[in-house]
Amino acid sequence: MNCKLQIATLLALILVCAHFPEASAVPRCLCLNFIERVPKKFVKDFLIIPKSSHCTKTQIILTISKGSRVMEACLNSELDQGMELITCWNRINHDIGRKEECIRPRRTRTPK
Repeated sequence: MNCKLQIATLLALILVCAHFPEASAVPRCLCLNFIERVPKKFVKDFLIIPKSSHCTKTQIILTISKGSRVMEACLNSELDQGMELITCWNRINHDIGRKEECIRPRRTRTPK
């Protein structure tokens, strides 16, 4: 093949791939298995993925550190701890700099 034909074929292939991006991957939820609760002292970070056309559930992915082990786990968003985390995340207006408030809420002092 000559160079012009190769370039034309490559451009046509790029246009087809760009036009049908959904054909390249099957969209689905990232979280397939869920945990019910994690002690807050082990939670180091979290990511909340809202409902979308790919997944009908809000997904909460926790980064958990226990000793020297660091792992990720999906928290059930329909149970208490998951709903509390989502409520806090919405309250702080998705401010990444304030995530710590949701992981370790401040204790309110009770009057003596």
